Amino acid sequence: MRYGLLLLLVSGLTLVGWTQPLSAASRKKLDNDIRYLVSRHNGYGDYGVAVVDHQGVVSQVKGEQAFPLASVFKLPLLLGILDRQSKNEFPSPSSVLTVSLSDQCIGSGRLKDQGVGATVSVQKACELMMSISDNTATDLLFRQFGTEALDPWLHGLGYKSSQILLTNRQAWLLSLGQVPGWGKTTPESRIARWQKLDRTARLKLAADIERAASSMNLRQFQAIEDASFGTQTSQQDNELAANLDNKMSAVDLAKMLIALDKGELLDNEYRRRALNILAGQKYHTRLPKKLAPSTQIYHKTGTLSGVRNDAGLLYPQGRQEGVAVVFLSQDLASGASGKTDALAAQIAKLVEQAYR
Repeated sequence: MRYGLLLLLVSGLTLVGWTQPLSAASRKKLDNDIRYLVSRHNGYGDYGVAVVDHQGVVSQVKGEQAFPLASVFKLPLLLGILDRQSKNEFPSPSSVLTVSLSDQCIGSGRLKDQGVGATVSVQKACELMMSISDNTATDLLFRQFGTEALDPWLHGLGYKSSQILLTNRQAWLLSLGQVPGWGKTTPESRIARWQKLDRTARLKLAADIERAASSMNLRQFQAIEDASFGTQTSQQDNELAANLDNKMSAVDLAKMLIALDKGELLDNEYRRRALNILAGQKYHTRLPKKLAPSTQIYHKTGTLSGVRNDAGLLYPQGRQEGVAVVFLSQDLASGASGKTDALAAQIAKLVEQAYR
């Protein structure tokens, strides 16, 4: 973990660094280099990339297309929570949340293993959500925030591509076909039905899914997931992930991160809290992989079938202003995960070199 900037933020000291904007020629070169690098990976998958600094968009590849976020949706959720806390509209960091049966979600995290009735502070839930992508902690927080409320908050800030309304548990059950009234369905029919629904109908369906599974315990949930192995092709798994997930564009995510860095999204205190929580990220195989130890990065990853994402703020050594780098993907070819991680790392390295 890279602590330099974090310590300065926590101590309240003034950051020391230079903020000279990147020249037009350097911006153009970085854009060309990123586009060329992504073009070399044609055939491995579909990519959405955005690099944004304090002066605006530097580079984008399908940057305005909404991509499946996987766990990257936890990043805007965190910022929404902190915004509400700053206005006393969300439980304080020390407030305690209690895990219910409907909160427990399989997959990443350890809070699910503490059982129904386990308690966790809002602060700890936020840390678990961001550091180890804890699905159960996330669903606790998202329900408290309101699954219907995050998109309107983001849209009000100008991030119109946001389509975030599913908890982890709801998205997982939807992809598995555990939808009341649908009966036995194919992946293709699930996708087609979902795509026909408007936002209001999708929110209702998500609530119906949750009610129908309200008595489903973690063991039963995992058994349904295990029984699905081998029943679908990898391409079908990829299509489910690409279509039945929360979405947002790379450009909107990057602009959101720059707004955070500028102090436009949250005030100074809550901006520091956001960066401190992001500093706890445990997974560094994508954007940070090739960065110099002196480069600070605060980021959130996300992974699903055919999806390997990462979104973060970079501070190359000596720079006071951050640079947002967002890498999203979908429909990755079999065996392309390693190449995709490497592509994300190479893009971040190009950004680091340009801004040093």
